[in-house]
Amino acid sequence: MIPVKSLQIRSGYETIEALRILFEKLRAEDVDGLYVQQGTVSKAEQMETVNNHMRLLMQTYPPEQAAALVWQKEEIPGTGSLLLEHTVEIVTSDDQRLENSQQGEKLLQLCWRYGFVRESKEKPFRFRYVGKAHATAMTYLDLDMQEYLEWMHQKGTLVVSAGGRPQYLILCQPMQGDYVAFDLPAEAAYEVSMDNTGYALAACTL
Repeated sequence: MIPVKSLQIRSGYETIEALRILFEKLRAEDVDGLYVQQGTVSKAEQMETVNNHMRLLMQTYPPEQAAALVWQKEEIPGTGSLLLEHTVEIVTSDDQRLENSQQGEKLLQLCWRYGFVRESKEKPFRFRYVGKAHATAMTYLDLDMQEYLEWMHQKGTLVVSAGGRPQYLILCQPMQGDYVAFDLPAEAAYEVSMDNTGYALAACTL
């Protein structure tokens, strides 16, 4: 069961499955009061949200000021990570900052173990499912997503160890047009993904 604030969540299967396991762990540790506020949205739904917000604010403010306030909070329709299937927003039931609540602190302690990382400091309630290998690497390196991608572009190879033994091997290479080739360890489980700057990453579980 994944507690949600709206009637449905339309994120990708891997994201929803990882959320299920994460919330199962939270419940096992007697943590409640956390909800998925929003999952994947369409451009049309973004437009509807913007229009509703605008109409509400125009009851109090002139149009120019209302529009300025809307764009301080809402993303331009057709942009933003909520268009992707691996992004979700997780909030507390009383809308506290996650760092200011016991539930939120526990979420932040556990989320990376299940493949989730915070997207950015500007949207601290928005999480992206990146898989356990990348989430572990970002947590160990103390880098946000953009910093991590830039780091991988420069280094190309990263080995993450746990208990003195290699756990993950992460490789990063620039795409050659629409093609890329990785030399991966035999028998390793792996996932390959692309960022939006022309690089591909292969995350291997050793």
